[in-house]
Amino acid sequence: FGDAAASRRSCRPPHTASSIQTGAKFGMQLMDDALFKHWQAERVSVEEVLAKAHRPDDLAKRIVQARRGLEDEQVPVPEDE
Repeated sequence: FGDAAASRRSCRPPHTASSIQTGAKFGMQLMDDALFKHWQAERVSVEEVLAKAHRPDDLAKRIVQARRGLEDEQVPVPEDE
């Protein structure tokens, strides 16, 4: 899976993440946002979520914040993704 994940990351246009966030009003969402919501709803474990995440380090920080009650301060997504 590692090579496939690297391949997917390398062939994405640079502003895909910001375009998806802009399209949220049309139902678009980032994979990590969807994974986070499933974790919050207790449908999946932290381990499962982080194993599937595009940016596992950022998602892990977000989960720690949520556990501390700080979800209002989301970890920003870099513009170049």
